[in-house]
Amino acid sequence: MREMIKITKNEPLSNHTSIRIGGMADFFVTAETGNELKEAVIWARDNKVPYYILGGGSNTIFADEGYRGLIINQRSRNISFNQSKDILPLHQIKARYNAAKLKFELGYDDWHANRLVTVDAGYPLPALIKDTLTRGLVGLEWFAGIPGNIGGAIVGNIHGGPRFFGNRVQSVNVLDEELEEVKLDWSELEFDYDWSLFKKKKMPILSVDMGLYSANHDIINKAKSFARTWVIYKSSKWPKDPNCGSIFQNISSQDAETIGLPTSSAGWLIDSVGLKGHRIGNVSFSPDHANYIINLGNGKSSDFLSLIKLAREKVKQKFGINLLLEITLVETDE
Repeated sequence: MREMIKITKNEPLSNHTSIRIGGMADFFVTAETGNELKEAVIWARDNKVPYYILGGGSNTIFADEGYRGLIINQRSRNISFNQSKDILPLHQIKARYNAAKLKFELGYDDWHANRLVTVDAGYPLPALIKDTLTRGLVGLEWFAGIPGNIGGAIVGNIHGGPRFFGNRVQSVNVLDEELEEVKLDWSELEFDYDWSLFKKKKMPILSVDMGLYSANHDIINKAKSFARTWVIYKSSKWPKDPNCGSIFQNISSQDAETIGLPTSSAGWLIDSVGLKGHRIGNVSFSPDHANYIINLGNGKSSDFLSLIKLAREKVKQKFGINLLLEITLVETDE
């Protein structure tokens, strides 16, 4: 049975991103279920317009001109806690972060998994962390304090300290080109630092199967404490003004060592070329953390992009390094 979806026109995209920047979308729809997501894609195809699937909008920038197509705001939030399984494989992804400096004690080996959880792509990440801990499942503590939805966490393979979201992924359920539901195994997802298959291949994500660990009372309490401490640690570094998270990827520790840098931090590089706090229009590099761009009020995407260009040019000139984006710049032809 076909789902009835409500398509609206001329939706301000600044209302749907954490940095509060962006023009109007020609068409906009909220998809509350997987079927509604499928119907929205069918509508876009039938009307010969491009579409973009938007989750929490926490690392997304739209142009001042908006989006000449359909924005699908994915809000499906089903979750199933499956029965206990044998030990599930967790996959290693090389990190670029020195975990030793965090000085946190998890109290358990967080590379273990014995419980499969299936969660929709529209589920908010903060809610998922809370809900799994409440059910006695640990493994997502590293991502505490990160906004956004599960779909975006998969696409960008978000990282919390030395852990990646992809470490916990077992498989992802998507719509293929014929809009049939298929399951992609971990080996097909190309997870890497801030990277997944979905960065290059447009496939609507429906849900993810994740490996978590069913823990005892003491471990659960330690995991909850760790999550709270991790949130405080992150929030002490992050600016309070509207922003879209870290702008550039950190460079590899090998590259930093090769050219004699004390750190692999992209923020350190931007600070070193004198751009910390630098402002263009109503956006600026944060005076608190140089790898964040903040909206000071009615900021424009064009000024945001000018700051990105300036940082890349100065860092390239001084260090010979090409800064790579961690955020997503959305254009109509994507």
